Amino acid sequence: MAMLALAGYGLCEGDLTRRNPLAEHAAAADGTLLIPATDADRELLDRMEARSQMAQRVAAGELTLLEGAMACAAMDRQSPTFDLARFRRFAPGQTDDERYCRIVSASVAELERGAH
Repeated sequence: MAMLALAGYGLCEGDLTRRNPLAEHAAAADGTLLIPATDADRELLDRMEARSQMAQRVAAGELTLLEGAMACAAMDRQSPTFDLARFRRFAPGQTDDERYCRIVSASVAELERGAH
């Protein structure tokens, strides 16, 4: 089973989990507090998974960096929860194209580090 962590949270079988060993009402003996995922959480994680797949295709030479970046941008534009202003505020780069290229490039680099 895949676990995706994001700022201390992860998605596991439809629930967001946060490690809190001191939680009084923890759902599991290990201190994992289960919080139901919202539709927005699921949609974000779906886009993150799709971005990962784009990075894999770029790493495999199936797509150019720009093609992968533009595919990720298209996914975000279709998202009802994507916040373009926030993206521009936090993603490094001078243009949206550069921002998306940087994101995909960083994902490819992470894949390559994990392969070694």
